[in-house]
Amino acid sequence: MRGASAVRPASTARPRALLIAGIALLVIFVGMGAAVLADPAKPWSQGIDDAWRSAVGVGPDSPLPGSPVAMFFQQLGQLPGMIVFALVLPIVLVALGRWRSAIFVFLLQLAGPGPDPPRTRPPDSSGRCSPSTTGPSPPGTR
Repeated sequence: MRGASAVRPASTARPRALLIAGIALLVIFVGMGAAVLADPAKPWSQGIDDAWRSAVGVGPDSPLPGSPVAMFFQQLGQLPGMIVFALVLPIVLVALGRWRSAIFVFLLQLAGPGPDPPRTRPPDSSGRCSPSTTGPSPPGTR
């Protein structure tokens, strides 16, 4: 149980700047997503991405993708990262007294990223596209 001095009185007003900053950042995020969605083939951020790649010198022949630091983050994104975020992080949160946050993180990991969207086949000779690659091909479309 926390001491009485750690509890904020109900009459204390919360800073409004945090709410304004949160709403502004949300609007910026949604706006950026809408801008990319408007032209997914050539997003507005492609020039920034190309400039960054040329500045750090990453390309098909670059040794950077196979470097130890890059491989560390590659491995962290697989099983070790899952262990850290699914087990270690909730345990640390419980140890810090943040059990509600631990439950949220654990349930978020159980929910996962969701199913992969269906992939479409390229058009056949008649110009029709099959809706999914998971099922068998219709007769005569091979």
